[in-house]
Amino acid sequence: MTMTQRIDELVGGLEAVRSPDAPAATATSAVATAMVQLSYFAYDEPITDIPGDVADPDKVFPPVNDSYWRCVWGPVVDGDDGNLLYVAGLFAGSPDAPAGTSPFAVALVNRGTADPDVKGLLEDLYEDATPIPQDQWQDDPDAWVANGSRSAFRTVTGLTWGGQTVLDYLCALPQVDGHEPIILVTGHSLGGCIASMLAPWLVANLPPAKAAWLTPITFAGPTAGNQGFVDDLAAACPLRQIYVNPMDVVPMAWWEVGAIPDVYGLWYLDPVVASWAATTCLALDALDYPYVAVPSAIAPLPGKFIKLEHPIFGLEWFQEAGAQHACANYMLLMGLVPPYAFAPDAPRMQRLESAQREDVEAVARAGGRGTVQTQPNNVLARYRLPTLAR
Repeated sequence: MTMTQRIDELVGGLEAVRSPDAPAATATSAVATAMVQLSYFAYDEPITDIPGDVADPDKVFPPVNDSYWRCVWGPVVDGDDGNLLYVAGLFAGSPDAPAGTSPFAVALVNRGTADPDVKGLLEDLYEDATPIPQDQWQDDPDAWVANGSRSAFRTVTGLTWGGQTVLDYLCALPQVDGHEPIILVTGHSLGGCIASMLAPWLVANLPPAKAAWLTPITFAGPTAGNQGFVDDLAAACPLRQIYVNPMDVVPMAWWEVGAIPDVYGLWYLDPVVASWAATTCLALDALDYPYVAVPSAIAPLPGKFIKLEHPIFGLEWFQEAGAQHACANYMLLMGLVPPYAFAPDAPRMQRLESAQREDVEAVARAGGRGTVQTQPNNVLARYRLPTLAR
């Protein structure tokens, strides 16, 4: 397989969002599959496990044949607020028979809030994506973003590894067989929100040739800013892919806060959530801080209620919200098997409720790669579901 063929196959996966059948074609695309897996392993504890998981082709599937992933920058974490970033490189060949020393594509992976307690879900959301006040975005007088999101973005762009910021690393990336490496930006939850800011910032700060195919692919991210910010993002990243579970309340922040209390209907109602949402809406309206969802060609994932393993009276709403938001649940909804799904010591974002085991087994029997099969795969045998563990 030539480098041109690899690049063309990867670009074809990104351009699929432009086709009339985009929602069906891309919901479980090979590119999105790899991005949600990379986002999942950003929650590894300890973080020294991340490079090993990224390099395991049974855990992170290459989006094109005859290629493999490995960490090339980071992971690095900020000691104050826990923001983590790493870069995975996609190389030609295989680990045993590499076909080059430089990646032909890279993925910048942002971690979300690390292992949040479901009882403090909204508190974590306020801490990591404070919607009031808003800060101006990239000197655009019409573009404004949440103060909390802006703070997290500044932290991530200031992280260094080997004496380089991530921008330094990308600027120094060499061409591979005459091709500039394709840059992808991804993350789950707060990581997805940061990715939506990092992507247009990189487009503005990288040479145009390097940013030609730069694409954010995010999962469960709260909205970062207003219409001006969304317009800037849409113009900079026309191939963006935004994945949302309709049963997840986090992506409703901060553009649809008023709908959060009713997302579970009569199944779960919580007066605290209703009061919080009403107060937040009043504050946003009074201070004139509007938020707008980032448009995407990706259809919502097929969300459904999750049977709670240990419901706690009065906290069921928060427990359901936490289970719906887990990166492991996003993987499952995309037709993938989360490797640590039932390991009791795995971080919360990597675990599922025990009631979801049947769904995992069904996905595993189907091949565990959504609708895309890039290589022969026997997930059920490999993961041995009854004893899934780290």
